[in-house]
Amino acid sequence: MKPQHTTLLPAAAACAALLFVCASAPTPACAQAAPQPHRPPPPAQSNPNPRAPSVRERQLMMDEMSREMGKGTPPRKSEELRLSEIAEDYRDLQQVNNKMMSATMRAPAPDYELINKSVADIRRRAERLRENLALPAPEAKDEKKTEPKPAEDSAGMKAALLALDRSIMSFVRSPLFKNTDVLDAEAAARAGRDLADVIERSRLAAKDAERLGKRAKN
Repeated sequence: MKPQHTTLLPAAAACAALLFVCASAPTPACAQAAPQPHRPPPPAQSNPNPRAPSVRERQLMMDEMSREMGKGTPPRKSEELRLSEIAEDYRDLQQVNNKMMSATMRAPAPDYELINKSVADIRRRAERLRENLALPAPEAKDEKKTEPKPAEDSAGMKAALLALDRSIMSFVRSPLFKNTDVLDAEAAARAGRDLADVIERSRLAAKDAERLGKRAKN
């Protein structure tokens, strides 16, 4: 079956769609009316629907935890650099995947060297996207998945790449890139799971391509 792909977003559009990364949390009002004599102000009412922490707030919390554990905080990238890398990786993740899938699915015998190089690039960009987007790590229950069986032939290799393609397409279609005004915690968690899946499947695909490539040469 021919894989379905989304239309590739240009770098400018991807960059605009990802502006939520550097958006600051709104500053609360700090001035309050002074209490009247003998009439203390009423206790603050808790918000029944607390706002999910923004990407920046989550990063600050992670930095604070690192300092408390005595590990220190590594130098942070500028917002401009992070946004540029996100736009680049979001675009190239799709480009590399589309070229690989087009070449592999049409060929009777896969080009294992091309596959190995492509999935290595996909994995590198997925890891940097996860870091720059500060996406939450998958929960333990989500990580307990059965590892796919190694590909035994060209058909198995193509099946593994189709599974990788589905994970990539799920990530690039995330609502995170459509609604930049609100950080949807559920969408962020799903995007984090998708990227974790892309990273793992690309790692396994590289091992399969290397092994099958050596077999094909013998």
